This record gives sequence, structure tokens and C-alpha cells, in this order.
Amino acid sequence: MIRLTTAQISAAMAFFFSITAAATQPLTVWADDIDPALELPARYAACRLSAPRQISPAAGENPALRWSAGPQGTKSWLLIMQDLDVPQELSDINQAARIIPANAARRAFTHWLLTDIPPEVHAIPAGVEGSARAPQGLPLVKTRYGVRQPNGFAAFMRNGPYGGYKGPCPPWNDEKPHRYKFSVFALNISRAAGRPLTEQSLMQSIQPHILAAGSLQVSYSLHNLNSFAH
Repeated sequence: MIRLTTAQISAAMAFFFSITAAATQPLTVWADDIDPALELPARYAACRLSAPRQISPAAGENPALRWSAGPQGTKSWLLIMQDLDVPQELSDINQAARIIPANAARRAFTHWLLTDIPPEVHAIPAGVEGSARAPQGLPLVKTRYGVRQPNGFAAFMRNGPYGGYKGPCPPWNDEKPHRYKFSVFALNISRAAGRPLTEQSLMQSIQPHILAAGSLQVSYSLHNLNSFAH
């Protein structure tokens, strides 16, 4: 199982954003029931606010994600979903006596990583890559929708495979709504990874093979001022 340090995660995410910007051809990525102007529906989250300062599990299903056709020569797809706004200071998370300010230092964190998606696949149905029934993730295996790689929880929890989709559960004491970005890459290779790799090594290996890229971004927050009422 992958073990990532904070420095490795930060380096991987910086590299990821640089190659996203470098992709020259755009893809359109969407979900029929997700409006980027609104919050992510709670059924796609790992948790919800059930009472002040209290979170409960949510359905945790992956959304039904779709994307447009790639350019000629597309042999596979890569999908990655990230929280762009995880606080750098993890000790402040969900602490009743603290509020994480909107301007706190942030880092990105991966909730879903799927490689070697067949070129004929242009959609992932809802619920096939994650749900509350698999709180420790899904097996790291090849499915009809691609090869599951460990998400970021594998390095922190270390008690399961953490393959597939793990929905949002941002701190309830965080003033900043977290941004969640679903990115899809069209690649000119059919196999990006034959085994689980660190995100940094994976993204470095695919950089020369990116033909096009696109993303869908939506926010989700558990912050409620009533949570801090005395």
C-alpha cells in the first residue's frame, strides 16, 4: 500500500496542476445532477452535518460522471478527483474551540484516482466506484471502468485499500467552502500504470502522453455558524 508524506502529496499536486495547464486540447466534463454553481449533493459526500459540531455518515456514492470524446489517438483515460482546500494544519480540524479561517494555508488531497480507463468509456455510473457500504475503500483491481488506484486516505488511515471514490468530508469548523475538482485526461497510451504508484510518479509518467484534459469543479461545506453558538 502507498505511504505518502505531506511533502510528497504537495509535490504531486503541484506537478499535477502544471501538467493540467499544459494540456492543449480541452475536454468537457460534467454530471447531469451537479451544478457547478451550487454545492455538491450530499449523497456524494462521505459525511454531512447532522447537528451543531456533529457529523454523520452520508451515502458516499461517486457521482455519475461523463466527458466528451477525445482527440484522435486517444487510447485510455485517467480520472482524478481532488479537494483543493485541505488545511495544511491538520490539528485544527473539527476542534470546537477553533475556527479555520478562509485564508488558512491549503493543500490538495486526492479522493479518487482511476487509471487505464478504456477509450470507449465516456461515463462512470453513480455508485460503482464508491459508497458508504465500503468505508475503507474498494479493492485495487481492474474493472470495466479502469484500474483503481489508492486515494489519499490510504496513506493516512492505513487500515484498508482505499481504492475508488471517497467522498468529501470537510471540517465543520472551516470557514472556506472546499472546492472539489474532477479532472479527466485523454492519453495516447493504453496502460498508464501496471501497479499502484505514488501520485507524483504516476503524473510524471503520463505527462508526455496527455492529448487533452478537462475538469468539473464544485464546492461542498459543513460549516454552519450555528455550530459555534454558545
